[in-house]
Amino acid sequence: MNHNRSFVVIATTIILAIVLASCGAGRRSVATDAKTNDTTVLDYPAVDLYSPGRTLDVRRIVLTDSSTTIHFSAKFRPKYWIKIDTSSYIVAKDGEKLRMKGYSGCLTPGKKHFMPENGRDSFALVFPPVPKGTKSIDFIESEAKDGFKLFGIDLTGRQTVRQFKELPDELKTFPDRNTPLPDPQFTAGKTTVVFHYPAGSERLVKSVNLVVNRLLQQRLDMEQEIDTLTHTATFTFDICGPSSAFTFTTKVETLLLLTPGETVNVYVNPFSDAVRVRNTHFPNHKLQTVSKIHADGYYAAFNNYANNERLRNPPSMDVWYSDLTDYKASDEEYVRKIKEKYRKIMSDLESKDIPLSVKEYYEYQIKNETVMAFGNAYYLRKRNYRTVHKVKDGDIPFKFTNLPPALLSEIDSLFDMTDPRLLEGGNAEYLIYGVNDSDSDWESVLGDRGKLLYDLKDADLVYIPRIKAGSMTEEELKGITSNCHPLAAAILESMYSELAEARKIDSHKFGFKDTPESPGDKLFDEIIAPYKGKIVLVDFWNTWCGPCAMAMNAIEPYKSKELNSDEIVWLYIANTTSPYAEYQKRIQDIKGVHYRLNKEQWDEIAHNKFKIYGIPAYVLVHKDGTYEFREDFLFHGNLISTLKSML
Repeated sequence: MNHNRSFVVIATTIILAIVLASCGAGRRSVATDAKTNDTTVLDYPAVDLYSPGRTLDVRRIVLTDSSTTIHFSAKFRPKYWIKIDTSSYIVAKDGEKLRMKGYSGCLTPGKKHFMPENGRDSFALVFPPVPKGTKSIDFIESEAKDGFKLFGIDLTGRQTVRQFKELPDELKTFPDRNTPLPDPQFTAGKTTVVFHYPAGSERLVKSVNLVVNRLLQQRLDMEQEIDTLTHTATFTFDICGPSSAFTFTTKVETLLLLTPGETVNVYVNPFSDAVRVRNTHFPNHKLQTVSKIHADGYYAAFNNYANNERLRNPPSMDVWYSDLTDYKASDEEYVRKIKEKYRKIMSDLESKDIPLSVKEYYEYQIKNETVMAFGNAYYLRKRNYRTVHKVKDGDIPFKFTNLPPALLSEIDSLFDMTDPRLLEGGNAEYLIYGVNDSDSDWESVLGDRGKLLYDLKDADLVYIPRIKAGSMTEEELKGITSNCHPLAAAILESMYSELAEARKIDSHKFGFKDTPESPGDKLFDEIIAPYKGKIVLVDFWNTWCGPCAMAMNAIEPYKSKELNSDEIVWLYIANTTSPYAEYQKRIQDIKGVHYRLNKEQWDEIAHNKFKIYGIPAYVLVHKDGTYEFREDFLFHGNLISTLKSML
């Protein structure tokens, strides 16, 4: 453990200037360099990759024929501690681990070091000499996941960030900054995204997590390991119309716009994170910013500029948390405040010197959020009351309503909400949410020009539920899609096809069990009854739950290693909010026993029996059949160690 568990995330996100600090004179070096004429001093050497965050950087390296001394800068939360493991080592070109043999400065390895008021400090670690001709070394403080690791510490005098050597010539130059977003394509198709990583980054970057937001469809949460030969990770999936995607991977997170049927190559430079670390620790020795990604494809202009010139504080109407939706406001005042905020944000956005495609993306996002505010006045004002007074629905003395058509129509004084390009902007789903509320009479406001929005509304509220329930025939589908907007038709046809394929899968082959027909209060006991005498870990989850997916990915490897035992039963409980097709796919990769409950069954077990209102959530069943809700298992270390101790 190298720092307070509760502040691991903080350590990776604090961005403050730092100046190398000293603890003062009088500190005795436990090991000192021998005096020789063969001494090399390297100031501010380049570091390729940092993990887990920006807590440590290298100020100086001193190389002699008897030792290697690394002078570190430390930056962390004031009055909180960091710790350097006594088994720290460096790795040179021959792969040999050279263990720490001494230290100097404020920090004593193996002991907690509390950071001073300014949150910055310095220390040095001494290692054996590296072989002659060594061009770089790795520093490994601990092999634990949260241990400090600095890869590719340069010993040649390089002070610049590594670039992507394998970048194709056609991607070295970005599109013109004045390139607008192209027209949206309202079709369906398979889209492929290939992520390319430079050789050497595999020491830290092992896999890519890709999340694809599909309008009115199940969000896709996918993970691919990076191929060690090609240094690529490839994803292929179905989308309808413009879709946004996000990657969550070590060092570089990306935002992408995608169109159906295309293949997009994204060249990722994880070494670019070194700029932020170095500039945080040594503001007087800043590195020049380098590109994080280079991408081709239909939205090449946006994807390149949005990731390499990302706005620090993206504009937003902030309809969920601001006083914009003040419950005390009259309908007229509510609309006036929305219009004022919209015009101010749009004016500020227009004045920004940013690439046109990025400006349009945020312009459309602001408009989508504004539609949400107009169309969901009832819900947003009720939510504001609950937030302010910390009460539940039943305790609200006000009768909130949506806006009448006369006030809804004032959105026309701001922009045309039927512009299909809005679906290319951020929070595109807000455009649909703003229209879907049945109490908002948009038809009398928009007339025939709202066909796209009406068709998406019908798809969301009428047809998709029927497709999920399996109550729509193919003939019915053809009749519906022949008369609706191409985007709505593509979404419905795609979902119907996905579910038809999913129903061909025999999920029982992957551990799926039919739910017992038992009274609600007896159901859980009957589910676990076959496993009495074994340890049962019950995991409550759903396919749409991002934290659930991340937790499963973290736990799954233990099933074939430390927790590979017939004494443990991994039992997963989801409900029907997990779309059938996606659920069928997902459980194929989750080793265990699976149940999918209806709403009444879920409410009885999760809500009534265990008071579970957030997932993932865990229940531990002991060998004697007794069980307990384990909130502490959200920390996976507790889950793993507890199960190990029970074997």
